[in-house]
Amino acid sequence: MELSKSDARKLLTQYHFTPGSLQSIFLRFGSIQYDPLKPLGRNIDLVLQSRVPDYRIGDWEPVAYEQRLVMDCWDKQACLALVSDWPFRSIYHEYFLKRWRDRIFVQYEKVVRATLEELSAKGPLTTLGFADQSAVSQWRGSWYGPKLVKNVLRALWETGQVATHHREAGRHAYHLVEEVVPAKYLSSHQPTSIEALRFLIRRRVQSAGLMRTRAERALWSLPVSTTERLEQIRVMVSLGDLHCVMVDGVEYLCHVAPSSILDQHRLKPAMLFVAALDNLVWDRRSLKHLFSFDYVWEVYKPKEKRRWGYYVLPIIWGDRFVARMDGRCIDGHWDISAWYWEDGYDIRDNTLRVLEDSVASFASYLRADRLTLPGDMGASTKQAFRAGFGRSKET
Repeated sequence: MELSKSDARKLLTQYHFTPGSLQSIFLRFGSIQYDPLKPLGRNIDLVLQSRVPDYRIGDWEPVAYEQRLVMDCWDKQACLALVSDWPFRSIYHEYFLKRWRDRIFVQYEKVVRATLEELSAKGPLTTLGFADQSAVSQWRGSWYGPKLVKNVLRALWETGQVATHHREAGRHAYHLVEEVVPAKYLSSHQPTSIEALRFLIRRRVQSAGLMRTRAERALWSLPVSTTERLEQIRVMVSLGDLHCVMVDGVEYLCHVAPSSILDQHRLKPAMLFVAALDNLVWDRRSLKHLFSFDYVWEVYKPKEKRRWGYYVLPIIWGDRFVARMDGRCIDGHWDISAWYWEDGYDIRDNTLRVLEDSVASFASYLRADRLTLPGDMGASTKQAFRAGFGRSKET
């Protein structure tokens, strides 16, 4: 079917930002990206605060590490994904086994065995808790660093032999997979590689809401070639497992009939602070195509090459991105270093009233008790920020 850009935007904002409980949001998307940086809470926190009323930083952890609804795993990069998906992750485990086999499982077979035995006897453990803290000099400067046990644990984690039991100050505390993943998922019917691939393709589309069929391989993040992925997508569309949607000449996929989302009761538009790695903004080309919003996350750029700032969050109101904010919150101090209204955006009184509501909600999420605003922020915008912040302290 064909959708206008306007309808595509409505579909996405309705799908993404209809409020729900913390558990229901995980079930809606299936997977949310995890990133360790936390100037305004971690990415997982920022994703959830824009969808879960009264969410506070860290509220996701009991859902992951006590209820075991989700678990740390490799999906679209490092993510928190539904633990019930475990049987379908075998194709990731097989892929990573090929990558780690010679480097770790063959060359350091005894260390691997000792690591598993130590986990069995003492787990869960972070990398700091293992007896062997030796380093491999030629690994200095590599992605996982020179520590041998850290590389061994990563290899075991990516091949499905250990899992994240919980986190300690952001660090993985590892345990044997059978101590984390419920037995019913470990012993359930093992899907074929084709079944697993189709399941994960549909999950990726579900996580995004709308996904370009020919989005970059890094966005699909699947252990198959582009040709193999496109072949399976064609089969899935023919079977009705995915819905093909054309938007202004670009082919998108939806995991349900678009009308089932568009026909829902329309949301009352709210102004929301959107995570830098939010599911909605995963595909920057799609964001530009559908929303005319050009967004680049500049966190890893040298300071002198940044246009917007270090950790800039998009601000959405209804189905339009209206502003960007760079800032951080440390020990309750919310320091906003930059605020940019989008070019051509007409600030009106109702804009500032909605911004005030948004600031009150976001400051409560941060548990902020102090606020610093940039000197070049407009007077009316400053007034809305101060009013909203004041309301957050009252509650």
